[in-house]
Amino acid sequence: MKLKIVCSMYMFLLALIPSTAFSFVNQVGDSILIVNEHNLTISGLNIFEGNITIVNSSNIVIENNNILNSFYFGIFVYNSINVTISNNIIKNSYYDGISIRNSKYVEIKYNIITNNTNGNGISVWDDSKYININNNKLLYNLYGIFVLSSSNVSIFNNSLSNIYHYGVYLYNSSLTKVPNNSIRNSDVGIEIIMGNLISIQSNAILNNLVGIYIGENIGNLTIIGNLIQNSKYFGVLIYNYPTTFIFKTNAFMNNVLNVFYAYNSTIPKISVSNSTILTTIKQSDSHLVKLSPIIPLLLLIMIVFLVYLFLFRKGRR
Repeated sequence: MKLKIVCSMYMFLLALIPSTAFSFVNQVGDSILIVNEHNLTISGLNIFEGNITIVNSSNIVIENNNILNSFYFGIFVYNSINVTISNNIIKNSYYDGISIRNSKYVEIKYNIITNNTNGNGISVWDDSKYININNNKLLYNLYGIFVLSSSNVSIFNNSLSNIYHYGVYLYNSSLTKVPNNSIRNSDVGIEIIMGNLISIQSNAILNNLVGIYIGENIGNLTIIGNLIQNSKYFGVLIYNYPTTFIFKTNAFMNNVLNVFYAYNSTIPKISVSNSTILTTIKQSDSHLVKLSPIIPLLLLIMIVFLVYLFLFRKGRR
């Protein structure tokens, strides 16, 4: 209860900070608060039970810091522009490792974000735009990467594993690209609810309960060239069919069921004719797939041989 009160007061104080008028860099304990600052680098700090908060600022670099056991977010960026967050280690934050709110042109790269069990590894929300999230390693977070009501977000080359709920969660996002990520050992690899112009491409989505979940109110969705493997329940679970849906060249391997249409058998069926389907073949026996086209021919040859052998013996009698 004490922690919730502290966090609520923290947000209230941020709301009171004017967007202009004054600027300062303040340190309370191990926490650093930066307001209305420009062209500033924060580097090489060891922060224990504190965090870094950026408000109404621009051209800020946060790099090579260790942030451990924050009572709030590890790094919080609010109403700021041109912020780079790179090569930080963020562990055991009470909420999100990195949270971006109402900000633009933010790059989050080469960070290690772990054990934020009450929040997300990275969250982007409140109409943030032009956000690049790349080459980060996220482990043991409640959600991996969470995008809410934001646009022009690119999520690529990240490694997400042992996420408790969703590896990548997109809610009411638009112009969002998710290519070349590794997502494994989560409840759902990628979940999409609401939004438009979303591309999911060339990801390795492995060992999740559900590989990709497609929810309601999605405009244009593209899912191309992904490997979806070892899903305990479904490779792709479709709750509602997107208005425009491109689905091709995906590879399914060892999923209990490749595609499942929840609650509605009348929605259009996606075509998997141009995808690789290896559902019933164990990975160690995948060489059998190459033999499957010639099995009927081998059976026919065997039958002909047995008939010939039978007639040959009958003729000799």
